[in-house]
Amino acid sequence: MSATTNTMAHEAVLTQEQFKSVQADVEYFFVNYPPKELRKLLWQLYSGWVYNSADHVTKEDIHNMLFFYEQIGDFLNDSYRLSKALNEVR
Repeated sequence: MSATTNTMAHEAVLTQEQFKSVQADVEYFFVNYPPKELRKLLWQLYSGWVYNSADHVTKEDIHNMLFFYEQIGDFLNDSYRLSKALNEVR
């Protein structure tokens, strides 16, 4: 394991208080940005990027941004589901 990986793994360990703080932050994020609204905002960001950069980006840039858009959408969906599941356990 590299020093960077080892440091990241060490930083990933949370105390119970830190875990509760992160859990509350994620919960409040989804209170402020419900999934449906979040998807709409994410689409606006993506489509705005496409519109404003269409004449000076490469196909690879467009591919990477579309992949990022899809991945961040999946990440947000999974984060929402995890947040809901953790709140039910409380």
